[in-house]
Amino acid sequence: MNKRTEITIEIERQTIIRRVRAKDEKIICPHCGEIVEMLTTDEAALIAKCSSRIIFGWCEIGWLHFTETDEGLLLVCSLSLGKLLHI
Repeated sequence: MNKRTEITIEIERQTIIRRVRAKDEKIICPHCGEIVEMLTTDEAALIAKCSSRIIFGWCEIGWLHFTETDEGLLLVCSLSLGKLLHI
């Protein structure tokens, strides 16, 4: 009689993103009114594992809260991104 061995492997991946900034990026989100960390579109895309173009699209259709800096940089509300991604 043949013996059968079953091996189960579980893998967990965790991504930690740390930024070094000269100024504090926590501001009041103009949409939800919470004090949140604002992310660049590239940072949001990295967290969401998608392209920056997708992040822009989600902002356009209202799925993400965002604001623009005086220089025209789009900043995304980390709270709304977390809710969208269920994290």
